[in-house]
Amino acid sequence: MKQRMGALSEKKMRSENHILLRLVCSFAIAYYGLSGLVLLVALVFNEFITGLSMQYLPELGLTRLQIILFLLAGLMMNLGAVYGITLVLKKKIIGAVVFVLSSFLIMGYQFILSGTEGWQKYAVESGLLLLFLIFLSFGFKKMQPLED
Repeated sequence: MKQRMGALSEKKMRSENHILLRLVCSFAIAYYGLSGLVLLVALVFNEFITGLSMQYLPELGLTRLQIILFLLAGLMMNLGAVYGITLVLKKKIIGAVVFVLSSFLIMGYQFILSGTEGWQKYAVESGLLLLFLIFLSFGFKKMQPLED
């Protein structure tokens, strides 16, 4: 019985993430999760958004299909970031790769769509990515390859 409890406590101890990494991951899940939720709501109300774009941005000439594709692409990238973070919290190495790739794609996508306008989102996402990479190094040795 004592051996069994020792194995359980060792397993529990090994599965814990560094507190700073958990904080950054929690913020990232909230940030990208809420962004994904906004994109999902926008996807549901795509007809309204198409009407607004035709009224206020007629020079772009965006069709409903183009807007749906933009929203779907954004939603998939945000879901990828959330998925990557959850894998990191489960101590899977591939999660860091998925999150970093998704973050870079999101920043590139936003830059293509809006340029440097709204630079605050780049500051938040770059800071989040930088903190993630710094705090990931504390627990990287303990991370495992993806084997579920």
